[in-house]
Amino acid sequence: ASEYLDIFKGDFYIELQRSPSSKVPCSYNNISEVVASFAVPNGLPLVATNNVRYIDMDSYDTYRHLFKLKSMSAKNDPLARIIMGRENYFKSAEQMALMFHDIPDAISNTAIISDRCSLDLGPKRTYLPHFKVPGGETEAICLRRLCLMGLGWRSGHYPPPEYVPRLEKELSVIEKTGFSGYFLIIADIARFTRTKNIPICGKGSAAGSLVSYLLGISNVDPIKHDLYFERFLNSERKNPPDVDIDICSKRRGEVLNYLSSKYGRESVSRVCSFSSLRPRAAIREAGRIMGLGKYDIDNITRKAGSFRSFPSRRSLSKNRKEIKQCIAGDRLSRSVLSIAGKIENYIRHLSMHPSAFIISCGDLAGMVPLTISETGETMTQYDMDSIEELGLIKIDLIGSISLSLISDVIESLKKRRNIDIDLSKINYDDEKVFDIIKNGRTHGVFQLESSGIRSLAKKLKPSSLNDITLLISLYRPGPQQSGMVENFIERKFGREDITFIHKDLEPILRDTYGVILYQEQVMKIALKIANYSLSEADVLRKAITRLSSSEMEKQKSKFIKGSFQNGYPSDIAISIFGLISKFASYGFVKAHAAAYSEISYKIAYLKVYFPAELISAILSNNSGYYGQAQYIEEARRLGLTLRLPDINKSGLYFTPEDHGKSIRIPLTSIRDLGFSGADSIIKERAESGPFKDLIDFYSRCRRNCPLNKNAIENLIRIGGFDFTGL
Repeated sequence: ASEYLDIFKGDFYIELQRSPSSKVPCSYNNISEVVASFAVPNGLPLVATNNVRYIDMDSYDTYRHLFKLKSMSAKNDPLARIIMGRENYFKSAEQMALMFHDIPDAISNTAIISDRCSLDLGPKRTYLPHFKVPGGETEAICLRRLCLMGLGWRSGHYPPPEYVPRLEKELSVIEKTGFSGYFLIIADIARFTRTKNIPICGKGSAAGSLVSYLLGISNVDPIKHDLYFERFLNSERKNPPDVDIDICSKRRGEVLNYLSSKYGRESVSRVCSFSSLRPRAAIREAGRIMGLGKYDIDNITRKAGSFRSFPSRRSLSKNRKEIKQCIAGDRLSRSVLSIAGKIENYIRHLSMHPSAFIISCGDLAGMVPLTISETGETMTQYDMDSIEELGLIKIDLIGSISLSLISDVIESLKKRRNIDIDLSKINYDDEKVFDIIKNGRTHGVFQLESSGIRSLAKKLKPSSLNDITLLISLYRPGPQQSGMVENFIERKFGREDITFIHKDLEPILRDTYGVILYQEQVMKIALKIANYSLSEADVLRKAITRLSSSEMEKQKSKFIKGSFQNGYPSDIAISIFGLISKFASYGFVKAHAAAYSEISYKIAYLKVYFPAELISAILSNNSGYYGQAQYIEEARRLGLTLRLPDINKSGLYFTPEDHGKSIRIPLTSIRDLGFSGADSIIKERAESGPFKDLIDFYSRCRRNCPLNKNAIENLIRIGGFDFTGL
């Protein structure tokens, strides 16, 4: 102790804990008194603490339940012990002073330590990693140069006249907000994926930016689709905008390795997420805590129905008819639901966010706490909201199976048919593509597979990318439940009159036939009618999407007042805001739908012209909306021949043959053969050539291939040796 006192000078204290509860063993307080009797004569300062494990005394039961839950997990610490008694809560200053009334210095020392502990994060700033630009250029100049190069790439030497002023406006806003470096970082990721032929899709509001389009971040032309840049970024925004990028799931690792090599492995990390106990999960965990079997837990879960929260002691005392009916005369259900109500919303475990990454300007270990994920990757212990609050750059790279399908088809065409296809150069007005969409023949097409959307497509009859955007936006619970879909279709085909509350709404709602369908339209209405600023319009958008009734009341008063000052009658303003409020149940981001419509069109294009390659990729990836049987049937409907497994022709996955006229079923589909058996056959075939007959197959495979009698018999039955005459 004297040595520590000498090392730490005035920053060394002896901790002292007491507990007034009679349930706590006497030895607990006796040890504290021994410590105190040692410290005082030796001149060691004491500090009073309490071993806090829960916030108040009533939370002890919750602590006990959660501890038991943790002890039943696979990661349980066998040395951990629950602390008995109800005294380990956050005591007030008065309670602590009363417990240590005979040692007042132990209390005053807590204030001294508290004053010495200070964390000053400084003014909020954005920690952008340094992006090296060519000598003599600023980040803004570099971004402008890349955009002008992109303008030539996207539009040729003579771009349409409306592109230049739009580009100037966006670049001005980006430079004013200080996000030029941020866009350069995202553009560099897009450049890397383009050089490596890795399909990506910038989605969300980022697709509304011409800069994103010219840099290759997004593949949607925001001018042709009439997308709204201010939904993505406006001059009053303080934080970097969200740029969500879908990326081929099989090749996302290549991008992560590139980022680590460019910025340093210590500057790149995954982001954690906290999994909390939702209502139904809370019931099941409560049942486990009580030691119930699966049957009892399932029974109680069914009884609880769709309650969004579960009854605690407080809620049980209220006259809630449905809860009383659920647990009337059932003590077991009452106990389980009571425990579930206590542990609901508590964090169950730490997991890794599926798509969020951060790139910093330095070693992340000195900025945020880090840990190692179950996959062995570095991961923050702060979730994405906390990361953004700290000013660190978060980028979402979302693994997309649909983009993996596109990648697989392109690779297969190049390898098997020597066809080098560039989907960025296809026309978006192909009648054959729209024909399969209009007729609902879109099995395997991203976003357009389900029977519901195929039925809607037959009614809507899309004939352009914008129509596919409308189709994707309409096929969601809000529009479907509101009944506006039928009105929309009737108006589209002129069977119902298109009306506008005021003529000034016509330019904004013309493309959606007088219906508010997109969040961008709400922002435009607020700017035009109520004279909102861009940031105020964004606040209105957020209030709508979050379904905040209190905020919507504030916005209603503001909207009506602004409309009146802008020369609109109050009854018109009230009607328009009523239309906006109704929109809250089904509003969507047009830029997001437009980005997805582009992927949908590309996959539909592949289905029209290269169906064998697309169906093979879907079957091999076991992806799509339906099971494999439906896609095999779809292949037959398209006139493709399904060829049975052959030991000399089949691989590990479904493969197109006969110049896209047939599909070969893989060896892995053979029962009892398995992946390892199929793989060993293929390796032997690659090393020593095709098999001549059954004897040759057996003699070559018996030593190196883990095959059993059943697997070989199934190969024979399925036709794997038919070429030998068996």
